[in-house]
Amino acid sequence: LGLRQASLPLGGALAAVSLPPIVGATSLDGGLVFLAALCFAAALAGALVLRDHPGEAAEVEPAPWTLRDRRLWVLSGGSGLYLTAQIALTGFIVLFLHDARGLSNGEAAAVLAVAQVFAIGLRIAAGRWSDRARARVRPLRLVGLAIFAALVLAAVLVEAPLVILVPALVLATSLSMTWNGLSYTAAAELAGSARSGAAIGFQQTTLSIVGFLAAPTFAALVDASSWRTGFAVCAVAPLAGWWLLGQLAPEDGRDR
Repeated sequence: LGLRQASLPLGGALAAVSLPPIVGATSLDGGLVFLAALCFAAALAGALVLRDHPGEAAEVEPAPWTLRDRRLWVLSGGSGLYLTAQIALTGFIVLFLHDARGLSNGEAAAVLAVAQVFAIGLRIAAGRWSDRARARVRPLRLVGLAIFAALVLAAVLVEAPLVILVPALVLATSLSMTWNGLSYTAAAELAGSARSGAAIGFQQTTLSIVGFLAAPTFAALVDASSWRTGFAVCAVAPLAGWWLLGQLAPEDGRDR
């Protein structure tokens, strides 16, 4: 899943470097048409090559069994807190660098692209690390502490020279994207094969709700205070996620 999840920052990096010149040469409509064409190409490729793995169908348990699993609620809640930091950085780093620090759209997007490239490696490395450790939750919690520290550093350096600030933002942004594969794998393993689809579906719903709320909340916070305050407050979220995930037993999320 770390390798599979690496495709998301790969797409993000490609979008960050391609969309500004496309929009500049055409219009916002041109950028949207370009994205629509990519979606169509991906759908066509999937229809041609993706198939279910041959074998016996897994036994399926009723969804309410999944929803009564306290461990899944804890895992989804902790993951949602991590996502808050990810939304604040990936969704607003370009706006911050352009509006507050004077970079052009292309320059600010390039910073996001670099962070996405690092995130590709980190997602794969985190998955490999968790496989070797035969654990999901412990690596996931350590990643949360790393996100917290990096985001605090970025908040402190908001007004620092760009040569110092940009590497700190790249570090914080790439770390904020590291956890996804670990979280999804842990959800599937907690539930077992009979409930893995429902478990990941519930977790994804939780993350969608958090993402829906996090973006406007962060924007309103920055508007009412400052970018430094916004980043500092968001740094608390992964720290809270680290604490919440500590409520899981050591064997939860471990390979079976």
